[in-house]
This record gives sequence, C-alpha cells and structure tokens, in this order.
Amino acid sequence: MARIANRVRNRTGLLLMSANVVNTLQQFTGLSVAALRVPPRYLAAGLMEYLRSPAKSAAAINGLSEWMLHRSDNSAHDVDRTIEDMLTNPNALQKVEQLGTRYGYVLQQAAQNFLDRVVWIGAYKDAEANGVKGSNAVRQADSAVRMTQSSFAPEDASKVEHAGAFTRLFLQFASYFNAQGNLLATEAQNASGPARLALVYLLGFAVPAFVADVIAKGMRGDLDDDDGDELAGKLLESFFMSQARYALAMVPVAGQAGNAAIGQWTPERFDDRIGASPTYSAIEATVRAPRSIYRAIEGEGNPKAAVRDGLTAVGVLTGLPTGPLVRPLGHLADDERDDVTLQGLVTGR
Repeated sequence: MARIANRVRNRTGLLLMSANVVNTLQQFTGLSVAALRVPPRYLAAGLMEYLRSPAKSAAAINGLSEWMLHRSDNSAHDVDRTIEDMLTNPNALQKVEQLGTRYGYVLQQAAQNFLDRVVWIGAYKDAEANGVKGSNAVRQADSAVRMTQSSFAPEDASKVEHAGAFTRLFLQFASYFNAQGNLLATEAQNASGPARLALVYLLGFAVPAFVADVIAKGMRGDLDDDDGDELAGKLLESFFMSQARYALAMVPVAGQAGNAAIGQWTPERFDDRIGASPTYSAIEATVRAPRSIYRAIEGEGNPKAAVRDGLTAVGVLTGLPTGPLVRPLGHLADDERDDVTLQGLVTGR
C-alpha cells in the first residue's frame, strides 16, 4: 500500500507540474524572499554576473560548493527519483514513465537553478563584503539558498513530512510552504525593530503571495478589463485574499478547509471545495473519468471535463506524462469558449 500511495503521489505531482508555465513564472517570487537574507544590491550584482556568463558562473559555483553541485543536479523536487522496480528490466511503458519523471519538471528545474545561482552569487558577494572569506563565505551562501529557496533534502524536511506514505498523500507540496513559514517565523523572531518586522512581512509574505496570485489570474485572463476602476478593485482584492490563502497554505491539511471557506466569497467555483490535496483531487478525477467520458460521448456531459478527467486518469494509472496535454486539449474541447487563444492553451481556461 505504501508503494502504491507513493506512486500515485509522485504521478500527481508530475501531472500538475509538467510544462506548467504559470508555476514556473511564480517561482521568480523567490527573489523577493531572498532579499530577506541577501541585500538587494548584491542580488542585483549576482543577477548581472550570472546573466553575463551563465555557464562560467554555474561552473564556478559548483567548484566552490559541493552542496550547490548536488542541488543543481537534483533540484526541482528530486527529478531523478524513480521507483526501484522500474529500474530492473523496465518495459516500454515504464521507460516512458521514467522519461516523464526525469524531464517532467524541466521548466521548474531551469527556473530554480537560475534563482539558486543568482541568490548564491549575491550572498557570496555579501559575505566577502563583510569580511567573510573562503569556506565560511561558501557556507553563508549555501545557507541563503537553502533558507530562502527551500531544500528538498530529506534531512531538511519537517517532522510532519516524515509521516507515513498515506499521510503524505495529504501533504503534497507542503514542504515549500512549511519552509517559508519557518523562514518567516525565524526572521520575525530575530527582527531588530518594527521597521525590520515590516520588511519581513513585505518581502517574505505580502509580495510573494500577491505577485504569484496576479501571475495566475493574469495568465487565466481574470484581470483582462478595460475599466481601470474594476481592475483596481480586483488587484486590491487579490492583495488581501492572496495573503490569507498563502498563510493558510502553511497549515497542513487544516489550511485546505480555510481556503475552501475563502473560496465561497470568490467568483471562481474551482476553489469552493475542501480538496484534501492535489493527490486526492487527481484520484477523484480518475474515479470520475468513465462517467465523464460516457456523458460527453452521449452529448449530455462537458467535453472539457471529460478530456481533463480522462487524461488525469491515464496519468495516474499508467504514469504516462499526460500533464502537458491536459491544459491545451481541455481548452480545445471547451464548447463554451469563443475562440482558441494562446492564453487558453497555456492555462486550460
């Protein structure tokens, strides 16, 4: 049962994150969080240095830091993880699943490697500017990346993340929010005064939550409006509601109920339910798929839902990387859309 639970959880993550442009763009909010540990002027210097020569900068970092070398090879949620029995004489289906597991997070991996290296260079420069040299500067730079960009190493996981396989089904993606919560708590506790506390709130909480929400809504077209006053109202609502959701996401399991309660006050329907986890929702879609497809064929159901449920079921049951197909094919099957748009193909809405 534990093996099955782990397999379903891994496949769900792959379904959600494969070719997920919105999530990849949201990762860049990590620069705001990094500013809690690295002064912005050094982050800017790190960005310029890395952009001038990405390959040379990456090689230099990996030569100085064994931790960064390991992280860059295994970032974005351990993309190299595969199930042991798949490595022993895998059949054709298992080979495709291996390929999807290896490269499914390629966009997130590229974005995270970029952010990690910019933050590392900035932190290293900050350390040297403060008289910290050699291995101590390397450790300080490693720490800045680990604390602000999260660590996926088992030794850095919280106690709740070491729970059994079944419990972990309800904790999908909890590691990121748990790490951010720990960082905010530490920074707030060590704040030297109200000004620093306000900065912690702004850079570590408000900006990441708000910008990530604006990216998601902008990509979905929810902010497309010629009325400036209405757009301002949407942005104001997003500013407050995004922070409430962000805070609740840091509370495992119980936070889902809180976010569902908030969803009752928004115009969208997809956030009205208490989804125990993305894995739970994927299992629901898999169970629902036969009926969704049948009803769509009979002309009684929703073709878009049938496509999404069907492809989700294929991904969960076989491990095939169907995630990149769910959004564009769901958009094409939507009988309520006016026309096909690039935005719709990317987001599925």
